[in-house]
Amino acid sequence: MNPLYRFRGFALLTLILAIITPLWFSALRAAEKPQDDGPTVDVLSPKESGYVMLPAGEGKTLICIEITDVSGAGIQSDDAGIPRFLGADENVELFRDYIVEKGTYINFKGQSVLQLVSLMPTSKMKTGSVRLTPPIDFKKIPPVSGERQFTLTAKDSVEAAKFQFQVQDLRGIRSNPASGQVTIGFASGLWTPPE
Repeated sequence: MNPLYRFRGFALLTLILAIITPLWFSALRAAEKPQDDGPTVDVLSPKESGYVMLPAGEGKTLICIEITDVSGAGIQSDDAGIPRFLGADENVELFRDYIVEKGTYINFKGQSVLQLVSLMPTSKMKTGSVRLTPPIDFKKIPPVSGERQFTLTAKDSVEAAKFQFQVQDLRGIRSNPASGQVTIGFASGLWTPPE
């Protein structure tokens, strides 16, 4: 066989692979990323983070979330209609076990929204993966030169329990994991700077 034909065949194969490979990788990345029409999870209470003040922390903690079926495809759920949370850890399982209210409504965009309220025993929450800055008593920090100045150290941080709520619709599209996060810190009181 003529070496020129071999070279042309190799060049054509290289060109085809150069075109297909990026498309294949971008399709894989698109499947991993949440899409605009994927479901959403919003933590209504507490927003992003909150604190439980000890010793009252031995009581119960309430978390309320909303799951919106943006596309109308339906959310993957169990027989009781509770969504299957992806990668659920002990805290998310605790949330599921202590759901006290569940309701649905249609929002102004015509999308179905599921509300879940859980009232969990605070003492059963798993801590250790994250820590939070303590809640600060700003009334006891006097302004210096027109600004409130203080220094927090690592020992001032408080233990916290992290929740990561992520769902998937019936098409296999996942919600954005960042929007379904909430962290609850455990503090003995409001932090004030040392005297």
